[in-house]
Amino acid sequence: MVEAAVTMPLLLLVTFALINFALVGHARNSAQNAANHGARVGAVTASGAGSAARQEAERLMANCFCTYSVTVSAADASGGTVTVTVAWTVPSYMDGFLQVMGGSAQGDFSGTVSASHRKEGW
Repeated sequence: MVEAAVTMPLLLLVTFALINFALVGHARNSAQNAANHGARVGAVTASGAGSAARQEAERLMANCFCTYSVTVSAADASGGTVTVTVAWTVPSYMDGFLQVMGGSAQGDFSGTVSASHRKEGW
């Protein structure tokens, strides 16, 4: 029984950490893919590159277990640059457990990714 009392908190901490870091990795990869694909869609769209890029990035981020915001900088002229930036935030599921164990809350995990493509000529 004593062994379980010692190892169970450590096992729970490792489990919550693995789940949280998996969610962080998924959010970052999803954001990078959304930014890249959104910028590419905006680059090959004949007109309205900014709105096409934003719609595509938001469509791809809709299935992510995170909160996100998409910003787009686009030039409609041929040869201009379409840049999509996705900022994401994943809540920390370890905070409650760390507070029970006497630790301090770490806050949410967040990051920003961006991708740029040159606007195709029409």
